[in-house]
Amino acid sequence: MRGPRVADVNTAPFALLYNRVGLALSVLSVLNVASTPLTAYFSEYFPWAEPPAIIDTFANYTEFNAQMLAQHQLKYNNSTLPQGATYFADTAVGVYLARATLRLDRPSSSLEECIGAFLLGAPGLIFYTSAQLALVCGVLRSPNATAVNWAAQGACFRGKFCGAVIGHSCLWLTPGDAIGNVSDDGRATLSFAYTETRHPTWLWLKLVYRIATTGGVFYCVWHHYYRQCLALARQVRASGHCIGNTPRCTSYKLVIGDPTALLLIDPWVATAFVLDIWSSCSNIAIAVFQATQNADSRVLLVSVSYLARTVWFSYWALAVAARALKRWRLEHWFQEVDPTVVAVAVSVYGPLFTWLIGHVAPLAALFQWTFTCLVPADAEGQEVEAALGSLLYTLVIASLTLSYGTTAAALRHWRGGVARQDYSSFRYNTWKSRAVFEVNPRYKRYPTISCRSTDCFLLCYEGPHLQEKLRLTLLSSLDFHEHDPMLAVGSAPIPTDCLANVLVPPKPCPLGVGGVLAPRPKWRPSNANGMAPSKVADSAEPLGQQRYPLRRNRLGLFVSLASLCNIASMPLAAYLSEYLPWTGPIGSTTATNYSSFNAEKLTLVRRRYNRSTLPAGIQYTIDTRYDVQVARQILRLGQPPASVSECFRDYLLGLPGLIFYSNTHVDLICHVLQSPNTSAVRNWDAEGSCFVGKFCSFAIGYTCVWLVPGNTISGAGNASDVATLNFAYTETRNASWVWAMFFYRLATTTAVWLRMWRCYYRHCVDLEHRVQREGHRRSMQRGAWSYELIVGDPTAIVLLDPWIASAFFLDIWLSCSNLAIAVLQVTQNVDFRTTAFSMTYLARAVWFAYWGLCIVSYFLKRWHKEHLFAEVDPTLVAVAVAVYGPLLTWTNGNVAMLARLYQSLFNCLVPPVRQGEEVEAVVGSIVYTCIIVSLPLFYGFAAPHHRRDPAAIEYHSFNYNNLKNRLALRMLAKYDAVKVYGGNVHAAVHADPRLKSCPTVSLCATDCFLLCYCNGRLEEKLRLSLVRTLDVQRITITDAKEPSRFHMNELRLPRQRVLVEGTLGPSKATAYELQRPTEPSVWCL
Repeated sequence: MRGPRVADVNTAPFALLYNRVGLALSVLSVLNVASTPLTAYFSEYFPWAEPPAIIDTFANYTEFNAQMLAQHQLKYNNSTLPQGATYFADTAVGVYLARATLRLDRPSSSLEECIGAFLLGAPGLIFYTSAQLALVCGVLRSPNATAVNWAAQGACFRGKFCGAVIGHSCLWLTPGDAIGNVSDDGRATLSFAYTETRHPTWLWLKLVYRIATTGGVFYCVWHHYYRQCLALARQVRASGHCIGNTPRCTSYKLVIGDPTALLLIDPWVATAFVLDIWSSCSNIAIAVFQATQNADSRVLLVSVSYLARTVWFSYWALAVAARALKRWRLEHWFQEVDPTVVAVAVSVYGPLFTWLIGHVAPLAALFQWTFTCLVPADAEGQEVEAALGSLLYTLVIASLTLSYGTTAAALRHWRGGVARQDYSSFRYNTWKSRAVFEVNPRYKRYPTISCRSTDCFLLCYEGPHLQEKLRLTLLSSLDFHEHDPMLAVGSAPIPTDCLANVLVPPKPCPLGVGGVLAPRPKWRPSNANGMAPSKVADSAEPLGQQRYPLRRNRLGLFVSLASLCNIASMPLAAYLSEYLPWTGPIGSTTATNYSSFNAEKLTLVRRRYNRSTLPAGIQYTIDTRYDVQVARQILRLGQPPASVSECFRDYLLGLPGLIFYSNTHVDLICHVLQSPNTSAVRNWDAEGSCFVGKFCSFAIGYTCVWLVPGNTISGAGNASDVATLNFAYTETRNASWVWAMFFYRLATTTAVWLRMWRCYYRHCVDLEHRVQREGHRRSMQRGAWSYELIVGDPTAIVLLDPWIASAFFLDIWLSCSNLAIAVLQVTQNVDFRTTAFSMTYLARAVWFAYWGLCIVSYFLKRWHKEHLFAEVDPTLVAVAVAVYGPLLTWTNGNVAMLARLYQSLFNCLVPPVRQGEEVEAVVGSIVYTCIIVSLPLFYGFAAPHHRRDPAAIEYHSFNYNNLKNRLALRMLAKYDAVKVYGGNVHAAVHADPRLKSCPTVSLCATDCFLLCYCNGRLEEKLRLSLVRTLDVQRITITDAKEPSRFHMNELRLPRQRVLVEGTLGPSKATAYELQRPTEPSVWCL
């Protein structure tokens, strides 16, 4: 028999050849998936080739609408566009235009009737606001073109996604048939233009993200598949396919499978691809706009190819559904789908559905409503919000495969029985390219996507004749059900003669009614001479070096790494609110004297920020061009005479930036408030001044406060009984300083990563290697032992490090100017969105609390007062400060006593000759820091009076943990082991607080849990604590004579603890013994 063409030749003892076709299909399939993020650039612009960005710096919507509409009508009209063109893409500036002719004299009683009867298929229909719909339908009701005022028939609006502007659209109508250049009194031409907003920094970040995603895909497919294939090939070349090589085979051919199913079912890969699509919402909007138009078929096909990326919505839904089905044991209610068929179906169904959105009245009305329902009432007709529509579109695309899977499973259940299959055949495969799953779907690890295509075929030849064919399946596709004794897959006592594991049913598998397995059997894989090839073992290390399989618990590992990333990224996360060094304006406050500085800056801000330049109705705005925070507030004149303290208490609370005012500004405002009307103030130009903000004598910015007559916020400038207070803060940025801060933050982040590796993760890796090599006990019992490691949360190790806490503390203090901006934004009461965003920045103040805990820990240990303080949960500290900090900040500007206190603190260090010219923030910052620190310290010193009875605490349990880890571990399956060990470290420090290495921060979250399975059954659970948790220098802990029963240290507690219940003082000396393992270990039971 002649085999297929091959691409590789190897020498004795056994020759193995790769099938070229199978290898090519496998590699091409992986390249197709991995290149999906980067293929988006077939339709998108590269960051370095983007069109000119549209700078949206209009003062208000009226100015924006007038200028943008005039610009579009001038640039895209009958004389500039090709005759007959219904679609035009101006790639030079990124404008996409579509036109359509509409017949006039089309009366309609409502907007819904107008959409269903006359507007279906109109360009960009689903994006219209109610104002644009009313405009178009109003024109259509006109009897002819002469009855319409065409100069007013147009409007523009902004497109937003989650509050961020992604583009703007303009719609206008002209008389006649402008497409055919025909004058027709009974027709009008509708023109719709969409302009994408591009942010260079965002485009570069998205490119880096896509490259990282592509690299992640290649790594996953190598780590989980191709690496195993190479190990299989090496083993076959060295030993053949079975012991004794019977029948005699001299050569082999390996048909590599398609590993893409392993990528599609991975929830992290699917989520990364979905986020990539959602981050390109503006490009999706362009593709939807192109797919709903009917004029240009070529453009329609290009948009269809771009929308094919939405297949990842379906893959993501399948990955999520797989987790839910496994968790709730509903695998039999879903029929696995072929990923290739899913891709083909969504490639057809997605663009078809997109086209129907603009051509079927109910769908068009539904999506038009989703794009406008989240828009605030004061912005209706001025913008659309695409978040809800995008979510609905995602769910609809995802619903196709989920509907098929549930329906097919229901039909199979209704028919009953399982069709006969030759499971070893090539034909039992996915369209593109196991009996136990058909009998009981609960054995599927991935119940939503078929993984059959990942199988490899090994063809065994004796000379030219094919003797045997082996179908090899990854064990990772099988759910071993270690925690379910009814379904657990155990190890057979007799090894198989083959190189791979063999799954053997103990007896014929009877089927119950409707395909439900009754009774459920146990399936047993037979090991191949005690070792299986990496291809089928799916292990992390070569099997020759690994006696006991160990896997990491994914949820525990995710929580651990997510916590680490959260801490390590905190310095760089500041740039979500701050400018990066290479962006943002660089300003200074250099002036010859205060008079010239005040005159120059006050004139500048009055010219930039007034009634004609600021949007009407907006009380707080940020001028990102000059990095200026501008706030306005109405003050009512004619207030009765009052002292400065009474004026401050009754009329000034809640004013923007109140705590930064000098006494001069307080007097100025109170004097104006007592004026009967605006005419009583002789010179409004004199009612204002500027002052410099300093921190440790260094200028960090300047503030200008001025008053103008009338209500300039709403436009009622002629009101005589009110005045408008204007407050503008400009940050001073030094180029050298911002770059130094950037490198300082990089160094801090690197130090956190390095410390986490050296103090925690490398010990976890060493623990894994030792357990894989020697098991968990010094004398292992008989049976097939396997392990699951739940990695702990190491963030407490960072929090208790005084050097890292001080580094984070200094980072916040060195960003005093940005902290001042956040305080300003929190204390204002008009823009709640800005307040909420600044609260996230102020959450960094939690490091004040952690730094305070480190300092107190040092003194408690030095003075032997550990028993006076109850260790705190770092997660609860973060949550408390995230609420307490912004709340305190808000009260600083809205509670008279606190506002007056801080206002005096910012002025107390200013020399008398400079009062009113500057403020000094250092004392106020110290007080703010101390107040933030005080909350966890107050709890820590008060809690020892309410200690729990130590006998009521299960120290070995998952529940004895920090809040975040306790909640995460509760999401895992219930682990009921026959024997549990560990927790003695926590019992010891609870009995004798002098043993705590850090008496202020709880370290219980750093513990790892090792779950020990024997023959698939959970037998033992070990809670492992780091020895460094104990302060062995303060309390003598002797080494026991006998070694530990485990490969970890064992802390032996005294039989009777001397600590008296309710006692706050240290206990008497107790005899603790540490049983050492045969090899040193940093872990302790």
